[in-house]
Amino acid sequence: MLAEPRLSGIPDTNVIDILFVAARVWPKRTSGRCASTCGSQILAEVLGGKVYPHDKKGIGFFPIYKTEATMQEASLALMPASWTVFHWHGDTFDLPPGAVHLFFSDACSQQGFKKGKCFGFQFHGEVNDELLHSMIHHERNKLIKGDYVQTETEILSYTVINENIQYFNNFLDGITQ
Repeated sequence: MLAEPRLSGIPDTNVIDILFVAARVWPKRTSGRCASTCGSQILAEVLGGKVYPHDKKGIGFFPIYKTEATMQEASLALMPASWTVFHWHGDTFDLPPGAVHLFFSDACSQQGFKKGKCFGFQFHGEVNDELLHSMIHHERNKLIKGDYVQTETEILSYTVINENIQYFNNFLDGITQ
């Protein structure tokens, strides 16, 4: 199961474009496992964590870092210890009971977790040019420059997208074996 990609704050009628784009980005089956981006908050809540507004919005390309526990997760072995990924979130969550903390960033300590066969990622490693432009189109009004909010020009200047998609495809390959 691939949990629904969803931008927080977008009216449901605008999510359809993003769902179709995400389906083209991740056409793989995950063999009874769950991988979720932007739905990590939903996944955390369903698994017993608390979701709440974060004191820092994160919009743009910023680094995330592996935790020590991530080094033990074979499906994440090909992801670097630190890498620049796309963020678009204003909420965060507490880890669900029994979950393993996998990633963090300078702005938000909860960037990824695993519980059982479920993985939740706060960041958007799946984003490609089409999805990125759709996200900006639907929520351009949220791009108010801040410590962890980049401008549209700054966001569109990044060229790490294909590398990130490859890392995520490697991860999906790892959980389907």
